[in-house]
Amino acid sequence: MSRQLLPPNRTELEAALADCVVLETDPSPIATVWDPDRCPAAWLPWLAWAMSVEGWESAVSETQQRQLIRDAVPTHRRKGTPSSIISALASIDIDARIHDERAHGGVPHAYSVDIQLHDRGLDEATRQQIESLIVDYQNARSFITELRIALIGRGNLYLGCAAYLGDELTVYPYTPTELVVTGQLSAGACIHLIDTLSIYP
Repeated sequence: MSRQLLPPNRTELEAALADCVVLETDPSPIATVWDPDRCPAAWLPWLAWAMSVEGWESAVSETQQRQLIRDAVPTHRRKGTPSSIISALASIDIDARIHDERAHGGVPHAYSVDIQLHDRGLDEATRQQIESLIVDYQNARSFITELRIALIGRGNLYLGCAAYLGDELTVYPYTPTELVVTGQLSAGACIHLIDTLSIYP
């Protein structure tokens, strides 16, 4: 506190005490604690608690933690919808698709989840993280019937082939073969008759 903030009837002791407790630290960094991109890493758990981030233990890296905090408000706005589950799983780099069982003639409010893991393995801790996020972000009336996890590995496949071809050609002198002439034969005929009749008395 500065002595200028004290009332005019301040005593010398009060003014001296005010001078002793003047903060020499710049308080402007305090404004960064609410920013998930600029908040110090040590304070991220407190920011996550203030933002009511669910699935915090599922984030294994600082990048994932900041992404969870960044998505907290939009996620809470649509919490209980399939898109919120997909977004929560995407924040820990998991690609998921949700299928409504009722659309396929199944039980109402039942759904299944397909998860594709790219270039990563699956251990028991990761499986529990996935199930925990799904339960946290689904609505109260819905329930999951099946969780299908597929491991997909991608890489470059190089193929090569070679072909060695050769031909043997023998040329013989020309030998005429039997000539067969075919055609169409058209026949025609004509009769021209002249009779001479002489009558005598």
